[in-house]
Amino acid sequence: HFAVAAVHQETPYELRETLNHLTIARSLAPHDTNTIVNLASFLQRRTNNGMPEIQNLFTRALSIRPADRLVLQNFAVFLQSRDEKQAEHVHMQAVELYPNNPIVLTNYGLYLHEVHENFEGAEHLFKRALAIQPTYPYALCNLGHLIVDLKQDFKTGESYFQQALKMDPSNIPTLYCYSHMLSQLASQTGSETYQRLAEDLLMRAVDAEPTVYMS
Repeated sequence: HFAVAAVHQETPYELRETLNHLTIARSLAPHDTNTIVNLASFLQRRTNNGMPEIQNLFTRALSIRPADRLVLQNFAVFLQSRDEKQAEHVHMQAVELYPNNPIVLTNYGLYLHEVHENFEGAEHLFKRALAIQPTYPYALCNLGHLIVDLKQDFKTGESYFQQALKMDPSNIPTLYCYSHMLSQLASQTGSETYQRLAEDLLMRAVDAEPTVYMS
């Protein structure tokens, strides 16, 4: 267990102000898909609004721009814990439209890993993403995490985490996954060095984005 310093959370007033700004922006530009997706994502993360309203926003955005990569990606992520079949359909649609986009490939790989435990399919997609963009930190992180999780290959996993942090030293998923791996090693070996390194990485993640670690 790690000690996490107290950090700032948005107040109810700040949340209302953000929602007001997004609502106004949508009224001024009702056909702007970025504004619609931003509103849907905010409602998904920060409020208790009903899921049908959020799904309707994504559906509206897709009716305006059916092939918009950002809309497809965000909609797929939204659906993952609600409608696995439709989520996979949207992921596959994004891959069909953007077969050489490392972000799309990585997102679908993460879905296969986390939702279906299709490790072989996930590994294939992460490697496809890296064949296109070898320095893409999210693909490096997810491949490293998969290798540690599935094969307990800490050395190879660490190599991918280090490559990801070389490209993006504040990459939160990588900092968290690398920290978790070192914590595992500390538990297995009793090494205080691994434990200290794990804590340092977690605190770097907290410094990069404190609200991620607030529950």
